[in-house]
Amino acid sequence: MNGALRSPARRIAHYVRSYPRTMFALIVGVLAGAACAQAALETRVVVGCAVGATVYLASVFWMMAHVDEHGMLKNARRQDVAPMSILVIAVGAATLGVFAIVVHLTGLGGLKGWAKAAQVGLALWSVVAGWAATHLAFTLHYAHEFYRRGADGEHGGIEIPNCPHPDYWDFVYFAFTIGVAAATADANITSRAIRRVATVQGVIAFFYNLAILGLFVNVAAGLASSGAG
Repeated sequence: MNGALRSPARRIAHYVRSYPRTMFALIVGVLAGAACAQAALETRVVVGCAVGATVYLASVFWMMAHVDEHGMLKNARRQDVAPMSILVIAVGAATLGVFAIVVHLTGLGGLKGWAKAAQVGLALWSVVAGWAATHLAFTLHYAHEFYRRGADGEHGGIEIPNCPHPDYWDFVYFAFTIGVAAATADANITSRAIRRVATVQGVIAFFYNLAILGLFVNVAAGLASSGAG
């Protein structure tokens, strides 16, 4: 398989086949940002991240609502590209979005009324959508690791009480609990690979949540000072 993926074109095609929703969201996000040609660069980045993350969320949640355990097994076996590379893309896009939002919000001093409210709303939408998309990417990674058969033909790595065959929503519960509380709630991790990924997600969630809190405080303080003026 590695030999077949040496060609860059074949590698890209394989990524698209394995992760169509991620690639589609990236393309739509880039096109959305490019469509705002008259806007500032940071605004185009924020728009691209917001639209791309929203498309990703919508497509993945739709897929989750229409896939059973057999479909999950099929997806796990099809996604044989290194899953960590997709996580890097998701986290990188989210980080870029947060950076762009910080720059974006610093340029709101000259705006008032609905124009300022629209820019603040765009920034907040991008942050929330990026946060959710990041943890949803981890959700799919956990599902992939759980249902991907190892060398011994077995699968697993996460034990959820009274749930021997978890569906995507069980993995949403697992991943978003880590994203919100940096804990696994009532689930137990029995796989070293999943334990490492959960550690990475917990660290990312801590700094991401800290950045979101700082942004909200900054926005609230800015709006309060504008109102007082």
